Amino acid sequence: MVWSWSSWDHLIQDRYPEKPNYGVVADHPEKINLNTGDNRSDWLHFNSVRYNAKRDEVLVSTHNLDEIFVISRTSAEIVYRWGNPVNYQQGSVADEKLFGQHDARWLDADGTRISVFNNGINRFNSTPKNYSTVEEIIPPIKGDGTYDRNPNTAFGPAAPVWKYPTTPNAQYFATNISGATRMPNGNTLTCLGPQGVFIEVTSQGDEVWRYVSPVGNMGPVKQGQVPRNTMIFKIYRFGPDHPALAGRTLPKQGKLEDGPLRVEDDVIPTSSIQVDILSHRVNVSVFIGMRVRIDAYDLAGRWLGIVVDEELSPGTHVFEAPAGTYFAQ
Repeated sequence: MVWSWSSWDHLIQDRYPEKPNYGVVADHPEKINLNTGDNRSDWLHFNSVRYNAKRDEVLVSTHNLDEIFVISRTSAEIVYRWGNPVNYQQGSVADEKLFGQHDARWLDADGTRISVFNNGINRFNSTPKNYSTVEEIIPPIKGDGTYDRNPNTAFGPAAPVWKYPTTPNAQYFATNISGATRMPNGNTLTCLGPQGVFIEVTSQGDEVWRYVSPVGNMGPVKQGQVPRNTMIFKIYRFGPDHPALAGRTLPKQGKLEDGPLRVEDDVIPTSSIQVDILSHRVNVSVFIGMRVRIDAYDLAGRWLGIVVDEELSPGTHVFEAPAGTYFAQ
């Protein structure tokens, strides 16, 4: 280990003079007020950590305090924070900017820009109260590289320099997880994590690409069906010039989804299934070579077992199935 940091070493509290870490919270924004936030056991919940080598600083997102911190590796102090000045007693609830955010990122090597996915859970004095935004801020950095802040005030900026969507939109909302990344062409690729939806937008906020992940807890669904349980924590975009891909051959693995990729494409069936309950058999007709998995469930939803899970060649295949009345998936 060459370096470590613990929030336990950077606390302050103003309720009990006889206890450790007693002091004036408003005078010490470099410390974490022990009495802010709620009473859940997962008090801080750091959900993203990123290092800036040029500034030798660590950017973290603390979900349950609705704030992002910048920690100096040299001093080990919190040198910048943004999102909820109530935590260091330099504002009111009306000054809160972040609401259950995720995925704080440096947007450049100089650390002059930061992006964050603001989940927007229960926004104060807002209609609608729940909507998400991707926000870009410019931290106030002085000529000597330190962060500027007037005494007895909150850290700036007062507002993000860029935001998507620009107006509240309840349809763009992720209750948890999620994230966003800036692409080389200036577009922003966002992820609505709980829904498994990826959206790319331009710097003007115009949507240019959308993808709904077809992979749920039972594997990929066919094109046109509604996927379920497709939660994705965050996404990254790797261009063809990414160093990790240098010298590597990436053979095509086929389509992730069955069926057409466009609504005007013809649907070409690839297989059919017939269940013969009386003889306890499942007949599977495969038109092209493919992997087939069939699970049996009773009417109460209890799993009865796997009927088949293997690569099948074109033709008709017969498999034994459990007795009783059931669904085959």
